[in-house]
Amino acid sequence: MNAGFGFAAQTAGKGTAAEPDSSYRGTELNAEVGYKLFDNMTVMAQGAYFILGDFYQKTKGGVDNNLDDPYQARLMVNYAF
Repeated sequence: MNAGFGFAAQTAGKGTAAEPDSSYRGTELNAEVGYKLFDNMTVMAQGAYFILGDFYQKTKGGVDNNLDDPYQARLMVNYAF
């Protein structure tokens, strides 16, 4: 399991209502679980979820962007022959 945090170095559009309130982009969470079925076959489940921060959610004008948090899920089968 991994976690990471992201911040923007600078924000574009200085002085406009579209400029974000914060430089906090969000938090990412990752997890991976694997199971060896046979000597030559492994199954892995992977998932990632990004919780959007204020950089994407609100602007200085108070407008709420109402964005959904992105995610990804995978099931992998690794067969060595």
